[in-house]
Amino acid sequence: MQLLLENASEVITIYEEDGTFAMYRFGGIYPWLWTKELQGKKDIDKIHPDSLEVAQGLFNSLREKPDEKITVQFEYQTKDGNYIWLEATGTNFMSNRAIRGYILNSRDITERRRAELEQRMRSKMQALSENSLD
Repeated sequence: MQLLLENASEVITIYEEDGTFAMYRFGGIYPWLWTKELQGKKDIDKIHPDSLEVAQGLFNSLREKPDEKITVQFEYQTKDGNYIWLEATGTNFMSNRAIRGYILNSRDITERRRAELEQRMRSKMQALSENSLD
């Protein structure tokens, strides 16, 4: 189990029903990860204002559809003050006596988002040059 956690590419967090950060498990090194600083607190202030609705919608959806896994992407503030893109898949474990929380499996997808944006820009530039009169 320890080897699995050390090689995991995801951060696993458990949130209480009110959104309080309960605990975390992670593999590898995540310098952006808030760990002890958030224990027993809410981390809603670490979410970029443009992503706030998406993040809150995740918890609302988990509450309303407890049997479904919900996946969202949002920007999250790192310890050094920068923002990264996270993809989080949430599962409602409120009815599980041992957990009683929402489990989020999150991973940093910042580079993937940058590559997708770059590809879209290239496609637009190519279409523009192909349709240009000169």
